[in-house]
Amino acid sequence: MNEKIDGTIGKIQVTFAVLFALLVAAQVRVQLFQAPALATNPHNPRQSLLAAYRGSILASDGTPLATTQGGVRAYPLGAA
Repeated sequence: MNEKIDGTIGKIQVTFAVLFALLVAAQVRVQLFQAPALATNPHNPRQSLLAAYRGSILASDGTPLATTQGGVRAYPLGAA
């Protein structure tokens, strides 16, 4: 009876190892091969969020602390 239980546990271990390997393979496929297509997909909301202009960071008196010029941060008063 003990051998039967050991065999069943071994089959379950192999089954879960195979399922885990399939999950890893699917994740690798997405990250390595589908990543460029997913990043440039027009339904990706990240693209519209990156394109939105967010404006300057102003102090309480209205002095600009940071601005964006051509997609690059600029610090009129110098970097912190």
